Amino acid sequence: MTLKKNYKESLEAERTKYSNIIANMQMGLVEVDNYDKIIFANQAFVDMSGFSIIELIGQKATDLLVSKKNDHIIKDKIQLRKANISDSYEIQVKIKNGEERNWLISAAPNRNLNGKIKGSVGIHFDITEQKNWKRKRKNYSIN
Repeated sequence: MTLKKNYKESLEAERTKYSNIIANMQMGLVEVDNYDKIIFANQAFVDMSGFSIIELIGQKATDLLVSKKNDHIIKDKIQLRKANISDSYEIQVKIKNGEERNWLISAAPNRNLNGKIKGSVGIHFDITEQKNWKRKRKNYSIN
């Protein structure tokens, strides 16, 4: 019993450590279950999305942030996580105030203590300004 308790405490310490690192890097961290329902979001994700933590927890991430034209991307990604595949991808989202943003997401399967996949964890980085700058630069080069 003590070994299991120490293991859980160690896992929680590691989770806290990496969550703090990610928060300081201004990257949103989100955990979703196998049905895309948000079970955890860090403060950086709250700030990026404009939704409060109360508005996020229990909601389907796709329904909340992804337009219908892009929801197939998330559905495909959920299947990849269930197949134990990690990847990174760009997607356009709509945050709470209605503004469209471009996010780079790196996601991986999330497992329970028995190793069974219980959902996924994703690191989110807002690349909207970089994409806008690249577009402006390209337009400037053409003229």
